[in-house]
Amino acid sequence: MAGEDANDNRRKRCFLIAKPGSDANAVAKFLAKRGIDTTGAHAVPATDAISAELLTYIAAADFVVAIWTALPSPNVAFELGVAHALGKPALVLVMGRTESIPLGMFDLRGVNIVRVPNARRLASIGPDIDRFLRHAKAPPPIVPEAPAGVSSGDLSWARERLSLIRAMKGARRGIGLEDLVADVLRQAGAEVVNTSEGSDLATKSNADLIVWLNDVAYEIGGPILVECKTYGGSSGAVIKNVEYTVRRLEKLVDATEVSLALVVFDHDRPHTPPSIFETPRVLAFAIETLIDKLEQGTLAKEMSVRRRRAAFTQGASGGDA
Repeated sequence: MAGEDANDNRRKRCFLIAKPGSDANAVAKFLAKRGIDTTGAHAVPATDAISAELLTYIAAADFVVAIWTALPSPNVAFELGVAHALGKPALVLVMGRTESIPLGMFDLRGVNIVRVPNARRLASIGPDIDRFLRHAKAPPPIVPEAPAGVSSGDLSWARERLSLIRAMKGARRGIGLEDLVADVLRQAGAEVVNTSEGSDLATKSNADLIVWLNDVAYEIGGPILVECKTYGGSSGAVIKNVEYTVRRLEKLVDATEVSLALVVFDHDRPHTPPSIFETPRVLAFAIETLIDKLEQGTLAKEMSVRRRRAAFTQGASGGDA
């Protein structure tokens, strides 16, 4: 255990991917203030071939930070690809108003994208960078199936509280549900921010919560948006309302830098209505199902299975979800 503690306390190592003159020095200084040892591509001798030095530096880094500009160097994309192939968590700083982000980068495993107007505004994304650093763990082993996550412990208190919430009326019930979802996620070790707290992502989001969950932060490259809803009526009405919220969140994901959103819903039916309108980017969980999966430590695996199933269904239908 002592060896693990020493490893946790050592300074993190970062490989900075940037073309010359793209604010690399400012970003390196900004990372240094956060206790990060940074090596840039300028330290690698320029050659026409893939240099052993480049691979060594990237392999030795705990994570990489890439600066993406309106006219990025091909080397930036190449080195980011090398890091991705080596399983390194990556933070991509999109500088300015550029929209020239390669198709699919948002969906790459372990890639977190943060927009910043210019190097002078780095302080404004300090919380985003700090969250990335907290969740930029060593990549998991490459295995056919990831091991089950850690159980959140006994959540019987959450079921008792849910019973009390269901006796509430009007807006109080919705607020109670949102607070309950935040609390069970926090017990699971998640970092939870209410969108009313005014973060940069919150200003672009109409969801209720922004969640960084360790089991899935590396997998999706950043936070999850969570919308909490209470639906009444028949099972058919609940399903129809879930479908509507899923489609609305799909558009919201398009407008932000997140890769995944959840609808967590409560209902008055004796049995949990099925979630049949999920997409690879928006999943729906009844609150009792969320509590069960967190208690069992299987939420991350459940989300992965559902995303694959939704992707397959979407592909088989030949159209958008």
